[in-house]
Amino acid sequence: MIYKYSTHKTLLIIYLQFLLQNVLDNHNIICYYINVLQKHIQKREVVITNTYKKLRKNENLTQEQLAKILGIKRENISKWENEVTVPNRENLVKIADYFKITVDELLGRYPGDTA
Repeated sequence: MIYKYSTHKTLLIIYLQFLLQNVLDNHNIICYYINVLQKHIQKREVVITNTYKKLRKNENLTQEQLAKILGIKRENISKWENEVTVPNRENLVKIADYFKITVDELLGRYPGDTA
């Protein structure tokens, strides 16, 4: 009887080790994909930030002037250009309309681009 208990205990330990290894493997996979997504998001945010500033400077506009044109606070434009925040959908449309470009172009996407 002691032998049987010992065998079951050993099998249980092996099974628990197997489960733990699977959990750790899945955790590592999830962490990998989170890092990939974060890098992708950061890349897109940099493209957006560079686009805002470039468009504004090409028109020889200050942040204050552009803010007045768009009907928003200058601080918002500063935050966008310094990657503190990103504009909401309504402001993306305002910016794109003012500069006569599409929202896709504003976000760094051009015909033929894939995500």
